[in-house]
Amino acid sequence: DAVADSHWLRADVDRFLVDRALAEGIEYRDRCTVQSVDETDNGLRLRGTWEGRRFEITAAFAVDASGPAGVVAKAMGSETIDRPARFRSGVVFGHFEGVRPLAEIWRDQGAIAEAGPYPDEAAAVHHLLDDGWVYVLPFDHDCVSAGLVLDRRSDSVDLEGAWEGALARHPTLALQFEGARRLLPLESIDQLQFRRSRAVGARWAALPNVYAFFDPMFSTGIAWSLLGVERLAALLSTTDAPDPQSLRKYELLLEAEADQMERLLYGAHLARRDFSLYAAHSQLYFALVSYEEVRQRIFDEDPGEPTWHPLLGAGDEWAEGLLSEAVFRLAESRSTGDGDVARVAEYEGWVAESIAPRNIAGLADTERRNLYPVDLELLVRRAELLGLTGNEMRRLLPRLRGRHR
Repeated sequence: DAVADSHWLRADVDRFLVDRALAEGIEYRDRCTVQSVDETDNGLRLRGTWEGRRFEITAAFAVDASGPAGVVAKAMGSETIDRPARFRSGVVFGHFEGVRPLAEIWRDQGAIAEAGPYPDEAAAVHHLLDDGWVYVLPFDHDCVSAGLVLDRRSDSVDLEGAWEGALARHPTLALQFEGARRLLPLESIDQLQFRRSRAVGARWAALPNVYAFFDPMFSTGIAWSLLGVERLAALLSTTDAPDPQSLRKYELLLEAEADQMERLLYGAHLARRDFSLYAAHSQLYFALVSYEEVRQRIFDEDPGEPTWHPLLGAGDEWAEGLLSEAVFRLAESRSTGDGDVARVAEYEGWVAESIAPRNIAGLADTERRNLYPVDLELLVRRAELLGLTGNEMRRLLPRLRGRHR
């Protein structure tokens, strides 16, 4: 539990954050409707309704955290860009109880499932389908969050009907959800992808999830949003309204991160129909994030500095080139219809060679068969990738748990 994936039940996490805000004396108004946003000589004025009453708020600076609605951003002229991504998908999702564990179904069907370094369903389980993918996220109280991300080739696709259709076409999924009860009606979003023309203005700034979104695969949204919160908190800790240069720094970082995220997710979209190809492509993501996470924890940096380190190596010529080349190779393979074993092996070899300068986790190792434990001895052996000797790395290992401050 200390090192593996964890799933955050949003209702619980949001309540925790609200309670902390209230404890700090923050005024919180739930279910407000903002009807207008206007610039004034000293900042912004927001007007709307709350619990049937009109309200008006003036502020020197506003942070837009309203997600795809982009309430402040839209009012300040930041429109969504046409064709924001090179792929298009929608999602239908919900919470269920009584979902059978996948390992139980495998056992009943006689499948051989090699034991991994931790229970498979302690992580996010992705089912890769011809026309999309399904995520299954179990929590620890018999609640499962699940959704179908579906390629959108036509606006006429019935997303809710697509969920039942996916279960009908895939017997393993059907067995897993057989007898499961919906805790709430299914919800759907017709198009996930969007990107806005601007992330900041003189009197406002948008969180990342207001500025752009592409796909829930790899679960980059929470990490990106938290970075945005930290960055804006740093800017606002010393002033009521950040200066234009600081805001531009924030915006340029979001732009670079959005570009890098789109490269990663478009590549996953291209690779998804071949599991081996997709597994190889995912190594690029794991190489980038594992290297940066270990680097930040190992080195004793200014506590505020990691806030400004780009996500996924955005702005790094090597990292951006890596994902651009991946997209090129995957698109070329798809255009020729050449998805044979030789082409997959070629891509796997290219990934292994390309990530070598930052492969501190021992990824792209065929002997692991896609099962990667936390291996501290391997990290010590690869310490030179972080500019350290093995002994130096061994001495610094306690910092991986974040207890050195």
